Amino acid sequence: MIQRIQTVYLILVAVVMSLQTYIVYSAGELPVYRYLVLSLCALSVILAVTTIFLYKKRSLQIKCGYVLLLLLLALLAFAIASNLYPKDRWIPVVLAVVALVFDLWAIRRIEKDDRLVKSLDRLR
Repeated sequence: MIQRIQTVYLILVAVVMSLQTYIVYSAGELPVYRYLVLSLCALSVILAVTTIFLYKKRSLQIKCGYVLLLLLLALLAFAIASNLYPKDRWIPVVLAVVALVFDLWAIRRIEKDDRLVKSLDRLR
């Protein structure tokens, strides 16, 4: 499980999104739209950690990776569209982009593993 590079990428997604959850939560009083962002951040952390433990079911892991990708895109779009962060606090937006990149890399590596296993099954 930990030997695979996609596990490291998914751990990095979980760490980055945990940091963003902390930043959103510590921003002061929470208006209604911040609760949505906070719940999206927490859900993305939970989904990233869950995806790590699905290493024996690569097709399900790929699907969870794409769901996480959509969740991160929704979070990023909502944060940019709602002016959730002032212009001087751009760090959460950058963290969302970094998490998005790590998730894309993880999906690519999971798909590469899946192709490798399928090619080895053909050789048997």
